Amino acid sequence: MREAWGDYLALAEGRSGGVVFMIDVTTLNERERDVREELDGVLETMRDSGEGKIAVVFNKIDRQDVELDEVMGKLDLEDGIEDGLQLRGFKTAAINGDGLEDLFTWLGSQGENR
Repeated sequence: MREAWGDYLALAEGRSGGVVFMIDVTTLNERERDVREELDGVLETMRDSGEGKIAVVFNKIDRQDVELDEVMGKLDLEDGIEDGLQLRGFKTAAINGDGLEDLFTWLGSQGENR
């Protein structure tokens, strides 16, 4: 999917657009450098567009002994709004749907980050 980001980021411009960046927590330690590089590129491109939302989704967090704040901190991320870009981290277990409702509710909202 890495090569496809550029095509889809253009669709995320404006407050009605958004990107879901999913990270498999079970492989984060081994792939932290790659994840950080890809995420930084997506964030930079979105910041350049001026507005939008990015949901950083930590999938399979139920299979690890970690908390959302811990994995967000590992990647130097914070929930909030910066330069018109809204960022929020989510913990999910996509196989059983845990956390997905909060994710899509937030992406569909027009209000503030929380």
